[in-house]
Amino acid sequence: MPEFLRATPEEMNAILENAAVGILFTSDRGIRLCNARAAEIFGFSSPDELVGQTALVVYPDRESFERLGREAAAKLDAGLPFDADWQMRKRDGSTLWCHLHGKAVAGPGRGTVWIVDDITASRGARLQLQATTSEMAGIMDNAPVGIVFTHDRRITRYNARFAEMFGFTADSGIGQPARVLLRSDEEYEELGRRAAPLLSTGRPYQCEMFARRQDGSDFWTSMIAYVQNTADPTQATIWIVEDRTEFKRAEELLRRANAELAAARDRAEVANRAKSDFLARMSHELRTPLNGILGYAQILDLDASLSERQRMGVKVIGQAGHHLLTLIDDILDLSRIEAGRLDLAPQPVDLRAFLRVVADIVRVRADQKGLLFELVFPSWLPRTVLADERRLRQVLLNLLGNAIKFTEHGSVRLEISLLASDAERAHVGIAVEDSGVGIAPEHLQRIFEPFEQAGQASHRAQGSGLGLAISRSLAHMMGGDISVTSRPGQGSRFSLDVWLPVVDAPGTVQAAPRRIRGYHGPRRRVLVVDDVINNRALMVDYLLPLGFEVHQAADGVQGLDRARAVAPDLIVMDNTMPVLDGLEATRRLRAGDDTRHVPIVCVSASATQASRQRSLEAGASAFLSKPVDLRELADEIGRLLGLDWIYEPAATP
Repeated sequence: MPEFLRATPEEMNAILENAAVGILFTSDRGIRLCNARAAEIFGFSSPDELVGQTALVVYPDRESFERLGREAAAKLDAGLPFDADWQMRKRDGSTLWCHLHGKAVAGPGRGTVWIVDDITASRGARLQLQATTSEMAGIMDNAPVGIVFTHDRRITRYNARFAEMFGFTADSGIGQPARVLLRSDEEYEELGRRAAPLLSTGRPYQCEMFARRQDGSDFWTSMIAYVQNTADPTQATIWIVEDRTEFKRAEELLRRANAELAAARDRAEVANRAKSDFLARMSHELRTPLNGILGYAQILDLDASLSERQRMGVKVIGQAGHHLLTLIDDILDLSRIEAGRLDLAPQPVDLRAFLRVVADIVRVRADQKGLLFELVFPSWLPRTVLADERRLRQVLLNLLGNAIKFTEHGSVRLEISLLASDAERAHVGIAVEDSGVGIAPEHLQRIFEPFEQAGQASHRAQGSGLGLAISRSLAHMMGGDISVTSRPGQGSRFSLDVWLPVVDAPGTVQAAPRRIRGYHGPRRRVLVVDDVINNRALMVDYLLPLGFEVHQAADGVQGLDRARAVAPDLIVMDNTMPVLDGLEATRRLRAGDDTRHVPIVCVSASATQASRQRSLEAGASAFLSKPVDLRELADEIGRLLGLDWIYEPAATP
């Protein structure tokens, strides 16, 4: 009998029942003895339920039982202990992992003592740790960035990408001081000083800096560092390193490209400002003499004593002046469009009345050439739409003007159709069709380019080549487009498709002007302030016959003196004058007790929106651009003074 079996029953019980591990004694493949912990491990309520059964009861199957016997036999027969982790079975059929320690017992009671420890939980954790370690190794081996572990300022481990990045071969970097990764001791110490405050508290540290390869070359990196165990910052530090050389090179190229682009943009802006300034100056210089030409043409046209030949000469002067003014306006419009400074000003427009006014203007030109002109639109056309009346009229008059210009015989047709509509918008199609010379196929797209013209030289000489380019740009701003179809010798068809918002507000359209003969009521005093004597003379010659008392001043200072002396009912003020310009004179008039309420019409040869805005901010009641349309001047005077005009029927233009 084994020695330990000679112990007293009380001693055996104390050993068996207080052991923290399961203890079994097996003989002839049967369980002869076990403690309570062994019964508990295998799911039995007491040792008695397990004792007497074959040992096969605690194995998943016979093959597992036999395999353990084969593996353990050699050591047990030699008197050596046998240790193994083995999968076992509980009473309910579930499996568990146990660590088995077996030792053969010789003598009359020969058998095997097995010490059994349930390691199911620890083995699962160990396997999970192994899987995690394997995954981390996979990440390390395949990461596109370098990963290095340092401890006590020495390199302890790194991945393949790090070795490639810094030029290490295999494990040649292991054990080397981390200092070899940077260009100098100073940079290494500075990195430590900056990283330590964050790493010591368990927070990551990130930076961009130069690193050093083993061959002595340097490269730009992005580094992120953190301690391996935040509970013990003295443990290893993990550094993740990304090679940023190509990124920095691309960043530098981009910086240079942006600098070159900014310089080019600045040069373009300077050139655009120079162009805009030049055009503004030229516009001012050209509009000033045109003010006299067109102004006196309008005054002479009002003279009933002119013969037909004289009246025809006045019309030629007026038409030539307006043609020159159109050229100036086209160039300025194109400049504004290119600079993105041309804005639309939509307002409610009576669409049908608008079309009739346009047709009346064009019909006169068509009649002069003996052409038939037709206006066609459906009765279900929306009554009021939201549109920039001036710009829409500009587009239509340009298309219709070209049609008349290039048609010697036949007709010109303005046809409007409603392509689609809903409660808020109308898709309006406007077509201008003529029976003129037509356009060659190779010219159909060129005609929309600035300064491009097609047709005979006699026709090309009649325009600047800007009208269609401006018209298409305006159409785009309105949300539409202009297209053209044409056959040489048979005519052309220009189509404008545009979406126009439908509104309930009553629409307005500029009515055909009527000639003014005078006004009812007491005589009104008008002060004209302008440094150009011809401009003052023009105003005097227009206003005197209408019944106004007209006073003059040659600059802003004289204007202030005359305003205090004659107490005018209205002042016509030129903006650009020596001594004191019109804007400052207007501000001083608004500051005076006697003149602050006098209406002031500012006039300028600069026809820009900025000039208008500056005039209104200075205190102007109205703004007119030169050359002054005398009918517009009369409208503003009548509005500001509340005049009741005396009209006569308008003469045929």
